[in-house]
Amino acid sequence: MQNNTISVGTPSDLFPIILDDGVRVVDSRLIAEALGVNHADWFRNVVLKYKDDIEAKFSLLRFENGDSKNKRP
Repeated sequence: MQNNTISVGTPSDLFPIILDDGVRVVDSRLIAEALGVNHADWFRNVVLKYKDDIEAKFSLLRFENGDSKNKRP
């Protein structure tokens, strides 16, 4: 059986994970960029679609609007 898994290291190798008041946060735009996908499509078709499953496994998802002028929060 062939293994089609690609090893890319840890998530923090691909995008910064920031500790904010004891909570790990990440910019979803950076995740989409690391995956090479459109942020709006990825966010709508993956994050929002599987929000309940993600929260059950990892914890509450907090959403904040970033600074659209600088494209990063």
